[in-house]
Amino acid sequence: MNYVYILYNKEIDKYYVGYTGNPNQRLKDHGKGKTRRHYTKNQKGNWGLKYYEILESQKETIRREQEIKSKKSREYIRNLIARKAKCAGSSMDRATAF
Repeated sequence: MNYVYILYNKEIDKYYVGYTGNPNQRLKDHGKGKTRRHYTKNQKGNWGLKYYEILESQKETIRREQEIKSKKSREYIRNLIARKAKCAGSSMDRATAF
């Protein structure tokens, strides 16, 4: 399983979009500053998981991450999170918002 995820930092009002095969470990890595590109490491405050999607292949996961990032829109991300939060109870839904 592969995951596209969105983190949010309330203190600086920023979102971060990424992908991983292990979301729990990846969230810990972001919190400890153990990331390659250091974006989340160099920002003040705590990052929290707001959203993720489960995808079958790494290729599909990377494509989806790039699709979300290409929107370059906070509104798109907020709507994505809000829409999935409304559907979180559905067993057929493959995305979850926290």
